Amino acid sequence: MTKRFFITLLLYHFLGVSLFCQFEEESWRFRPQIGLWFGPVTPFPGSALSYYLDTNLGGGIFWRMNLPSDTWRSEVGTSYSYYDSRFQSALHTVPVYGAVDYLLPIELPLTFYAKLGFGAMYVFSEPNKRENWHPLMLLGYEASFPAGKWVNIGARIDYFFVYEGYLRPPPHFPGYRVVNAHLLKFGLMVNFNLSR
Repeated sequence: MTKRFFITLLLYHFLGVSLFCQFEEESWRFRPQIGLWFGPVTPFPGSALSYYLDTNLGGGIFWRMNLPSDTWRSEVGTSYSYYDSRFQSALHTVPVYGAVDYLLPIELPLTFYAKLGFGAMYVFSEPNKRENWHPLMLLGYEASFPAGKWVNIGARIDYFFVYEGYLRPPPHFPGYRVVNAHLLKFGLMVNFNLSR
């Protein structure tokens, strides 16, 4: 009796674990997305650049895939933004970043993500034709909803901290100071689900 009970218990345990593992493997699938966004870009209000640069338009593209957890996603992306100046110079920026996205546990038809990322930003200023790459940090937030099987529509906001404090002021410009850039990007976006 004890031997039969022990064997039954072992079979139940191993079969149960196998079925549970199979269920977990089937519930998680690779779900890549590619997305586009377009919208206003502006220096962060009150930052040093906000006194020199005006709001303009920008756009970008990103690729996202789920890690072996549907709560966390990895994202890489780039964009282009142009900032008019209230004086003579204008600014072109092209960030390239990698980020980790966290799916917020909010029970709504909408999907909400909080993002943290790092990368580099290419900066080109006119008319003095100065260009450089600077390290950046990204904080982001987005909300989207499904518009069919293959498409999600939503909005995103990204904050970029561009570190330029390591640069030395030009020696022939007394009083010139180097400041870090704080930039905001708002966008309407479309995500395409490449796998369902």
